Formats: sequence, C-alpha cells, structure tokens
Amino acid sequence: MGGRRGGGSAAGVDARPDLGHLLHAAARAFDMLVGQSALVDGDCSKRAFGVLGQALTGPPRNQLEIGRALGLDRTVMVGIVDELEANGLVARQLDPKDRRARLIAPTAAGRQRHSELQAKIDAVVARLTAELSDTEVDALLRALTSIAVQGPIPLTSAAVCDEPLPPPCDE
Repeated sequence: MGGRRGGGSAAGVDARPDLGHLLHAAARAFDMLVGQSALVDGDCSKRAFGVLGQALTGPPRNQLEIGRALGLDRTVMVGIVDELEANGLVARQLDPKDRRARLIAPTAAGRQRHSELQAKIDAVVARLTAELSDTEVDALLRALTSIAVQGPIPLTSAAVCDEPLPPPCDE
C-alpha cells in the first residue's frame, strides 16, 4: 500500500481525495452537529465540556493540570472553571497536598450534565457513522487515534479535541 496520501496527483499515481481537507470537513460536520444538538441549551461550551470531562476522569486535579491535558492556556482555564462553577457543575476544593492550589471536582449536577451531553454527542457520532459497518468504524477509530497521538495535546480517555468536545457555556 503506497502512494501519496495528501491528495493531488502525480504522474503514474491515482488521484486521491485530499486527506487534510477531509479531516477538516469531518471535524466541521461534527462540530456543527454537536453545536446544534448538544449545546443548544447554552449552559456549556465545548471547552467547558472538555474540562468537565477531565474533572470526571482519574484522580482529582487542579485547573493547571486539566488545562495541560486539554492544551488550554491557564488564563482561559480560569474563565472556563468560573463558568462551570457558576453553573453548579464543578466546585473548587482545597488541595490537601498544596493549600495554595484548588482541585476541580465535579458536582452531582456536573456528572448528570456531562452524562446528558455525552449522550447527545454519542447520537451525533452514531448519525455520522450510520453508513459505516462496525469494522469500518473500528478502522476509522484506529486511524484517527494514530493521527491524534502525533499532535501536541495528549490523547486521554476523556477526549481528543482541539477545543474540548461538547458542553455547557458558549464561548
């Protein structure tokens, strides 16, 4: 299996769709559909959803650690955590290991909201992949994971995203 993967054509090589363009178009379709379905309630932005998702996974972490995991600047994180806290979705708690730091802990309402939004996102994914077989979906996941791990944002179980996946406050 060889050949060019970026698109275009060269002498003796079959023309292929432009992979970069297709990845961009797929991401835009996903963002648009998520925006139309999951974020219609307006209580959470995509970035805030990502932060909330990170707060729900693993041991409790402070906003700097969560920001690093998502590739978000700490000044951006302050505003996102403020918004999540104002909406009752997270609470800042004293870090017993460092009294200057605050851990970001999801509230019961935050857990519930994340679950609701994740269900909406899952429905978008199902819609986008409806014409693919399970084998094709698995191959797509492997291919996208292979691409995503090469990026600057660590791949976590919570999300792989440029702007954390779906949520509550509009940016």
